[in-house]
Amino acid sequence: NELIPNTNVKLDSYSFGHQEDFWTVNFQTGDWYEVRATLLAVGDYCYIYVDNRTISSNGQSATIELCRIYASEFDHTIYPKNLVLMGHPNGTLGDVDGDLRITVFLVEGVGSYYLQHNELPYTSYSNNREMVYVNSNMGLYHTIETICHEANHLFLFNYDLDESRYFIEGLAEFSTYYVGYRNNYSYVQWSEVNLNSTHASYYFSQYPDASMLYFDRNYHASANYGAGYLFLLYISERYGIDIIYDLVPIDELDGAYALEYVLSEHGFNISFNEVFMDFYYSLYNRSTRDL
Repeated sequence: NELIPNTNVKLDSYSFGHQEDFWTVNFQTGDWYEVRATLLAVGDYCYIYVDNRTISSNGQSATIELCRIYASEFDHTIYPKNLVLMGHPNGTLGDVDGDLRITVFLVEGVGSYYLQHNELPYTSYSNNREMVYVNSNMGLYHTIETICHEANHLFLFNYDLDESRYFIEGLAEFSTYYVGYRNNYSYVQWSEVNLNSTHASYYFSQYPDASMLYFDRNYHASANYGAGYLFLLYISERYGIDIIYDLVPIDELDGAYALEYVLSEHGFNISFNEVFMDFYYSLYNRSTRDL
């Protein structure tokens, strides 16, 4: 996939300092409320908004500088690499607002997530734009990684609405490896991880019984993410990155069936169960070598 020049944006595309009220949800209570935010950086492929409470807390100048870094990282790494991995983010929904830019909304106290209904016009609490929400209380590197993770959800959900959760979250984690973040700063943030591991895969190593198919709250939640990520990393290294590319646009098949179909199309006559057992055997061999 090639980058599409950002020359056909809507006439009222936004500029630095623009303020807007964004619908935001409290997942614990299910309540929706509006949060006032200010646009602090405009990239070729992104808007970086920050809620005004965070700006007041952290200082305007410092927040603007961080947003410029986020916008540059989005334009030069997150967007182009995910475009290659996933296909164009318009997918089957099209561009709801006529603006190629994706909104990154840094907001305090709501966690980080992607909600597809923002791209569905005439939907309750829709912001009518492609956007992701990112917790504004994180450090620089964690924020960049999370922007990549949530943007990957936006790309995927424009192709496939009902994928298995291991693939949804595993792919978002895999995207942070694919764009190159695993090899340049993960060890700075988490002393337990390095190279192609993540904090999620580290937790999976501590809770190896955590399910890849069913996210089980009896274990640390990150362990489930780590299992999905490592499985897709194993697939890409064992069978080739083309398997991941071809899994993304399949909406008719999900989970094990989709993987078996794509592997078959690439000449691999192997079942999901066989792949899964090989994956766990490789993990066991790795763990015994590390003893």
